[in-house]
Amino acid sequence: MQKSFQGILDADNGRIPLCARGAVRLARGYSLVEVMIGMTILVIVMAGSIAAIPQFRALAYRSDNTADAYEVLNLTLESLRTNTYAQMSDLIGPTPSGLDYLLIALGLKVASANNEDNGISTAVVEADGVEFTVTRKLDYFNNDESIIEATVEVTWRQQSRDYSITGVTLFAENGLSDKKFDLAN
Repeated sequence: MQKSFQGILDADNGRIPLCARGAVRLARGYSLVEVMIGMTILVIVMAGSIAAIPQFRALAYRSDNTADAYEVLNLTLESLRTNTYAQMSDLIGPTPSGLDYLLIALGLKVASANNEDNGISTAVVEADGVEFTVTRKLDYFNNDESIIEATVEVTWRQQSRDYSITGVTLFAENGLSDKKFDLAN
């Protein structure tokens, strides 16, 4: 008598496989070991995700503050573009620059402001609960009195770390430096 039995015949002429010890396995599904391995992997992934949430929030907060700083920088540079060249030249001297009044007019809360000689103006602006220090410096570019260089630096502190962005632009006495636009100015 030869034993080459591989399974028991099913009513549908299919075969039900035998387990390792010869017992009949009637149900298809996952074993307890497979479920435990899957749950362990799921717990590790979930724990890593939960641990990363504060870092994602800090990254989003820093990104929002950087966007606000760029907005303040662009507003300051754009406000300079509304001045004539003569007005810009006057701002280089020891006269008050009015940076604080401009930022208030733009709807930003100015905590404190001071103006210094030589075209340097500093204001502390609050936007979305963060204090930004805006420093604007106007000077003649390479001692050429027909070109004014405007430098705006915005700094802020977040989570005991300092951040800074800087924008620089040039203003020419005759407007655009291209010859074809020279007559329009």
